Amino acid sequence: MDDHPTAGEIRRFVEGRLEAGTASRRVVRHLLSACPVCQSIVRRRFSDRPPREELAAGETLLEAIRRAAPELVDRVAAERIRAPALLRELLRHPPPRQQLIVRHRRRFQTAALVRDLCEESHRRVGEDPDEAVRLAELAALVADSLPASRYPLELINDLRCRARAWLSNAQRRASDLAAAERSLGSAYALYRQGSRDPVELALLRGREALLRSDQGRSLEALEANDRAYQLYRSLGDRHMAGKMLIDRSVMLCEAGRPHRAIRAAAVAATLVEPEREPKVVLAIYHDLALAYSEAGQLDEALGCLRDAAGLYEEVGSRSEQLRRHWLEGSVLLKQRRLHEAACQFRIAQEGFAELGLAFEAAHVSLELAATYAELGWTQQVRRLAEEVLAIFRSRRLHREAIAALVFLVRAADEDRETALAVRAVSRFLEELESDPSRRFRPRPPRKGSVQGPGALLPEQSLLRSP
Repeated sequence: MDDHPTAGEIRRFVEGRLEAGTASRRVVRHLLSACPVCQSIVRRRFSDRPPREELAAGETLLEAIRRAAPELVDRVAAERIRAPALLRELLRHPPPRQQLIVRHRRRFQTAALVRDLCEESHRRVGEDPDEAVRLAELAALVADSLPASRYPLELINDLRCRARAWLSNAQRRASDLAAAERSLGSAYALYRQGSRDPVELALLRGREALLRSDQGRSLEALEANDRAYQLYRSLGDRHMAGKMLIDRSVMLCEAGRPHRAIRAAAVAATLVEPEREPKVVLAIYHDLALAYSEAGQLDEALGCLRDAAGLYEEVGSRSEQLRRHWLEGSVLLKQRRLHEAACQFRIAQEGFAELGLAFEAAHVSLELAATYAELGWTQQVRRLAEEVLAIFRSRRLHREAIAALVFLVRAADEDRETALAVRAVSRFLEELESDPSRRFRPRPPRKGSVQGPGALLPEQSLLRSP
């Protein structure tokens, strides 16, 4: 464990008055060590704001069901036990058959199966967002098939709401932001027809925050995130409140406020429960590295990544391990350690391509291309652009992205301001994800008007809460 900081140091840190650098990183590492005294100081500092949303008065829906229909509680508990086996049985069938089964076989029409399908969708969203979308659609189909003779209508609408909230999240991760917006709107409408359970509202606010962030609407994202955070605090769920702060850390970083992002991640470390979800500590370390890099504290960023090396191997998924290589490459590029950066980018690029994550492969390839351009390796830039172009064409992805990559291939072939072309295409692909209607205009930006190479991208964040 690190040396115990003074109460004054911790207080100055959470108030933003502790000088950034090695001292602030030492405080963060100490907070992550779960020191109860220091965590209590942080919690008191961040517990003086009242919740922004009033919770419904009176008993919850579950309490009402237990009082009025105890047999329903017993049946739901029994369904919960059977649900994992039903899920395995269902997923052994091809997708068209799965839809027929849940529409016509009564034993698959259970509330517990809706929840398990939602959880399975979230579990797969980082590795295979298209499969996550399909599973969430299946959850919505089961929810829509629930018989009113077996469940209260409010509970059915709660489950329909939850399925569409997870569908929106999966569509967002699959870069279909228009579909994600429609599903989120549907979820809110169903919430108003349900029990208005604050747990469901907190889930919706959290998903809305992530969608607004990906849409580039940072102020709305932070407001929705804060509402979710306040709701979870009011419900007494410190762990989920901490996860909202993990999300907020990324959003603040993207909004150009990395020092506030660092503090949000540090407070999250005092709230989350690693025994409940071991991966949250990894997310905190990763987001701290992202924020330190954005703040220009590059040694601290590399230190966080290396402190968490064992966690990446122990609990990180394949895509999360690749994001670690991507972020480390970005930091090394900022330090002008070009050959080391290129090695990290190449590992990430090849891994994303193997997983079929085309946009991630494209983004990291462009950072690798920027590194090659800095080294003067024009032909390697051309080969990289051709590789990414082949990935996009094979998956019939956005034609404007393909047009941008064709432009980059030609620019590299003609050795025409290759580094500027790389940056222009990289920026365009980032904008395209939040606005699919954009059109590529093949004019590289003028010198001095673009961000430097290695700028951090939202996709590098681990992510984010469920």
